[in-house]
Amino acid sequence: MRCSSPLRLVDTVALALTLGLGSCTNDVGETAQTSQALYSNRHSVTIPAYFQKDSTSLPDWDRIEYWAPGSSDDESPLGYIIVNAGRDWRATDTGHPRNTNGLVWGGPGNSDDPSATASAFVQQRINEVIGSTVVFGYVDFYFQRPQAEIEEDILAWRNSYTGVSGIFFDDASRDDSRNQGGIARARYYANFVRQQFGDVWYKGHVMFNYGGVYNYLEGFVYCTRADSPTWPAVYYVTAETDEFHYFNDDATSNLVATYDTPSLKAWLYQYWSGRFLHIVHHESPSGVKLGDILSKSAERNAAQIYITDLPNPSDQADPTNPYKYLNGHNSSPQFILFDRQANQAMTTQAYPYPGSSFFYDESPPVWNGNNCPTPVPDEGGVGT
Repeated sequence: MRCSSPLRLVDTVALALTLGLGSCTNDVGETAQTSQALYSNRHSVTIPAYFQKDSTSLPDWDRIEYWAPGSSDDESPLGYIIVNAGRDWRATDTGHPRNTNGLVWGGPGNSDDPSATASAFVQQRINEVIGSTVVFGYVDFYFQRPQAEIEEDILAWRNSYTGVSGIFFDDASRDDSRNQGGIARARYYANFVRQQFGDVWYKGHVMFNYGGVYNYLEGFVYCTRADSPTWPAVYYVTAETDEFHYFNDDATSNLVATYDTPSLKAWLYQYWSGRFLHIVHHESPSGVKLGDILSKSAERNAAQIYITDLPNPSDQADPTNPYKYLNGHNSSPQFILFDRQANQAMTTQAYPYPGSSFFYDESPPVWNGNNCPTPVPDEGGVGT
């Protein structure tokens, strides 16, 4: 294992002293080390570790453990890890709008599985990184998902696992023809997570996966961030796409044009860049675009990054899954692409965020002059 060395930035050291953050310790140290990577003007690698729940993914976890903090002499670019045991807690949710038979293929695992194989495997992997990174548990947040299902999954991560410090809400986007609501519900569940995990100050983090960026997203960011402007923090996935569409628009994607919109930049760039994660899959096997992706994500105010060469079209059992293994699992030598990403993530980048003291310098404009809707567990409609 490796460990973040003390940052060279004066303001970062001052923040660490103010918060009482340690170096290579457990408990509080787990957040301190992760924070050091995120608060610098480098990238932080955040890993959606939805890997195969068997021995074929053990090399991937070993590679994560190698790059995770562990000794005071080594810098680490590793930020957060998102774990996923593969099912909702009761395995009874059949309302997913896109998955086969409406099944939810993500969450804390099936409590009724007699062997609990997947859950046990995930817990073992969490045990390996406790004290060196912050772990998020995966919860599906699809449109109109029942309250009971969401809360069961959150509570399962909280009560049935050791070492999970927050929740990653997938399928959080609400900018479509059905509904532009959902802000009140996002506020409700971000607060719910903080209440359930808030027994110690360094737990209760929340990350929403919006998969892209659009102006309506401003309301989600403004209102959920306002409920917890500093710690525990709220984070947002504002790009999840393949390498080609990260740089090019076509009939299926307008990510490039959207990021070039002045009205979007006017609010997005007022937030600390460490709040935003970009996920790029279908990386070129040679990794030739790695530097360009890192530069472009910084230009788009995202300091968290994950790049992967998956999916593997030669995997007959799962040819379309970009998260089955770690980036570079199938490369030769193995993980050379992930190692390059980890090394280059520690290079200095320039972000458009104008602050100098991380989220303490945020000064977001008031969202459309509107009041944030009252937190409620229901989905709601337009304006909620």
